[in-house]
Amino acid sequence: MALVIGSDDFGDVRSKRLEFVDKSLFIKQVLDNRDIQVSVITRPRRFGKTFNLSMLHHFLAPEVINIKTAGMFTGLKIATVDGGKYMQFQGKFPVVFISFKDVKDGTFPGALKRLKLLIQKLYRQHDYLLDSVNLKQYEKNLLSNFLTGKIDVTTLETALQMLSEFIYKHTYQKVYLLIDEYDTPIQSGYLNNYYDEIISLMRGMFGAALKTNPYLNQAVITGILRVAKESLFSGLNNVKVFSLL
Repeated sequence: MALVIGSDDFGDVRSKRLEFVDKSLFIKQVLDNRDIQVSVITRPRRFGKTFNLSMLHHFLAPEVINIKTAGMFTGLKIATVDGGKYMQFQGKFPVVFISFKDVKDGTFPGALKRLKLLIQKLYRQHDYLLDSVNLKQYEKNLLSNFLTGKIDVTTLETALQMLSEFIYKHTYQKVYLLIDEYDTPIQSGYLNNYYDEIISLMRGMFGAALKTNPYLNQAVITGILRVAKESLFSGLNNVKVFSLL
């Protein structure tokens, strides 16, 4: 049987019993590096970044798009390494997964609109929070604003941090934040002459989510380019960059 080509959804590959290279020990590396709160992994295109992040998502979360993840790792290396001790963590954590791969536009207003729609879609994946008895009414009102897209730029910058807070208050667990193709909006801004505007927005969003976020367990971020720390991760001292080497 040939190896799967073009699919970046771990759950889909497992459900269809497709062949793939077992890189599940990547999960062990993430769990072992608890002292690294934010890992930035840069690799070229077609290097399997999205698939590996999807695999991590399916390992940590009890379900993904309403499909339970239990049993998906049977027979993989992570299930047997060190006597299978890592399987005690499977499906035990709340996860926020977001990909910026489609946030590329010729103008800043266009990119801003795409970002708002992306955040709206992300919040709709967690609309169960509206029924949480642990959230106050004003928090549910703010949640509703994100769900309907009634947010300004300043509020948009707090989107990932606020969602982490809402999930923490609902579950009493800190969140794993998985960010795919973090550099796509920035690269588009550079190529289309709105770099200053987009870097300011992304710096605010990542700063709130990754640094001043007491509800964050760990974050794993993937991308192609390494954006200078001074430009994007200004003020963050909890970031470890893993280059190709």
